[in-house]
Amino acid sequence: MTAVESLRSSHPAFDGEVAAWRDAALTAFQATGFPTRRLEAWKYTPTRQVAGTSFVHTADVAAFEAAALKAYRITEADELVLVNGVLSPDHCSPGLLDALPEGVRLVSRALARDGSDCPFPMLAASDGAGFTDLNAAFLQEGLWLDIAPSAKLERPIHLIHVSVAKQQATAAHVRHHLHVGRSSTAAVMETHVTLGEASTLSNVVTEVHLEANAELCHHVIGHAGLHGMHVGRVVARTHRDARFHSHVAWLGGALVRNQIEVHLVEPGAHCALHGLYVLDGEAHVDNHTVIEHAAPDCTSLEHYKGVLGGKARGIFDGKVVVAKDAQRTSAEQSNDNLLLSDTADANAKPQLEIYADDVKCSHGTTVGQLDKTQLNYLRTRGIPEMEARNLLTAAFVADRIDQIANEQVRTHTRGLVDATLQRILSEGAD
Repeated sequence: MTAVESLRSSHPAFDGEVAAWRDAALTAFQATGFPTRRLEAWKYTPTRQVAGTSFVHTADVAAFEAAALKAYRITEADELVLVNGVLSPDHCSPGLLDALPEGVRLVSRALARDGSDCPFPMLAASDGAGFTDLNAAFLQEGLWLDIAPSAKLERPIHLIHVSVAKQQATAAHVRHHLHVGRSSTAAVMETHVTLGEASTLSNVVTEVHLEANAELCHHVIGHAGLHGMHVGRVVARTHRDARFHSHVAWLGGALVRNQIEVHLVEPGAHCALHGLYVLDGEAHVDNHTVIEHAAPDCTSLEHYKGVLGGKARGIFDGKVVVAKDAQRTSAEQSNDNLLLSDTADANAKPQLEIYADDVKCSHGTTVGQLDKTQLNYLRTRGIPEMEARNLLTAAFVADRIDQIANEQVRTHTRGLVDATLQRILSEGAD
C-alpha cells in the first residue's frame, strides 16, 4: 500500500467546505505526485522513502509519555502541544486554552470541521512539489493565532509538535496561520520531536502575515531522530516597515526539508534568516529558502551554518530575488559548513536573481574542516586536542545562537545544540 492509499484509509472525515477543499488538494497532488530529483529544488533530496511507506493517522496519546518532553519545554513560555497532528489540551500549559495572553486569539481548525470561524490558507498556495497539496488534502489540525494591533507579548508562544510511532508508521499534517497586527511584537517557537521506533512523517505548513510595523521572531528547532521525516514550509508576507526574524536549528532526522519563503511586499520591510544544522549518523537536512524583494527600500540578511559528522548530509539552497521596481535593495546571503568527518557531505547553492539596477547584494559559501593552525595554537597552550576541537566547533555555531533576542529561547536553544555537539564530538573521538 502506498503512502497516499494508507493515508486515505485512515484519515478522519471532514464535512462542508473543508471536504471540498481537501478533495481539490488531493486532485492537485495526484497530478504531480511526490517531488523527484528531476526538480531542481529537490535534486539533493530523494522522497522514495516517504512515497513507499504506509503511514496512518493516529492521535494515540496513550503511547506518549509527557516526561519525554521535559528537555524540549521552556518554563517562561505559553505552550501548545500537538500529538501526531492533533492539539492535546492535557499537555498544554495549564489553563492556557481558557485564558490566552491579552491580545491573542486562537482558532483551532480541527474544532471547526464544518469550516465555520475557520480561516483558509491565504499565502501557502501549491508550489508544484506535492507536499503542500498533501498537507491540504490530509489536514488534521491547524492553529490560527491572531495577535491584535499594538500588542506586545511578553512570553513566547511555543508550539510543540510530537510525532509518536511505536510499531506503525504515522503521519501528521498540520497548517498554522500567524497573523501579527499593526505595530505588534511577538515571538513564536515551533519545536518538532520524534518519539518511538517506527517511521514518522510530519508535514507542517506555517503561514505568516505581518501588518505594517509589526515584528515577529519565528523559531524552529527540531530533532527528528533516526526514523523521523519532516517537511516544513514557512511562507511569510511582510508589509511596510515590518520585521520578520527566522531562527532555525535542526539537530537530526532521517529526512528533513526546511523550506522558507519570505515576500517583502511594501517599502521598509526587513527579514533576517538565521539557520543552523548540526548532524551526524546518516541524517539528511535540506534547507531551501527564497527571499523576494518586491518593493523598494527593503533589506534582508541570511546566514546559515552547518556542522556535519558521520555520513550526514546538509544542503543549503537559497535564492534572493530582486524585482525590477525594488530599487535600493540591500541583501546579504551566506552559508558556511564545517565537516567533522571525511564521509560527511555538504551541498551549497546560494543564488541572486536581480532585475533592479540600484542594489547592494552579496552572497557566498564555504565548506571546510577545523582550521589546523587554530587547533595547533590551542594545543601548544596546553589544551587537549578533544577540548580544543570542542571549543572551535562551539565558537563556529555560537553567532547563530547569539542572534536569538529572547533570553529564554536563546538559552534553551544553546542547551540543545551544545548537547548534540558534545555527543557528536565524543562519538567521533571513539
